[in-house]
Amino acid sequence: KLSRHEGSDGSETLSERRLSLEGIDRGTESGGLLGDDLLVPGNLEATALVVGMCYIIPFAILHILDLVKAKLGLSGSLKTMLMSALFRRFMSYKSDVRQHVSDAEISMMCIRDIPELISGGVMSIYKLLE
Repeated sequence: KLSRHEGSDGSETLSERRLSLEGIDRGTESGGLLGDDLLVPGNLEATALVVGMCYIIPFAILHILDLVKAKLGLSGSLKTMLMSALFRRFMSYKSDVRQHVSDAEISMMCIRDIPELISGGVMSIYKLLE
């Protein structure tokens, strides 16, 4: 059986045989060098563009989300709002009830619990989106 790489006398050059064994097509049949596995059939440049966009677009979206998170300042404003609400609620209690809650507990709520609530709760939405 004659292959398409054989010369007129039926002989095949060494480089043609090597290309044939490696599965590299010289582009004379359908598919070209890369076969028919292009994302955009028959257009190598468009396939390269699609693959490039698949890398660039997710990074652009993550960058925009980071900018939005930084511009909103949501974390700081939420901390301020929750601390003032906690203090307002604490001050609305009767004085005998306030005696049962130590100053250290209120301080720890402001220093430890509120930031933990914000970073573990509200700000985790951004992590979920990423």
